[in-house]
Amino acid sequence: WLQEIGRPRPSRRLPVVLTPDEVVRILGFLEGEHRLFAQLLYGTGMRISEGLQLRVKDLDFDHGTIIVREGKGSKDRALMLPE
Repeated sequence: WLQEIGRPRPSRRLPVVLTPDEVVRILGFLEGEHRLFAQLLYGTGMRISEGLQLRVKDLDFDHGTIIVREGKGSKDRALMLPE
């Protein structure tokens, strides 16, 4: 009968969310392309691996979108370009 009880599930941890002031402070330490990349990730919610896989053909400035190819779950998705 013990086998029917099962194991307790670990509780899910909430993600750490930075305040806008914390984001500004972190971005203030970055320069050039590193700052631009961090702003892109923050503004779109992209994962680091997704940002590193971006190609010029994935950017559509006319429509203000970025195509993320084979993101989480091997799915493609479109994101709005941050302002």
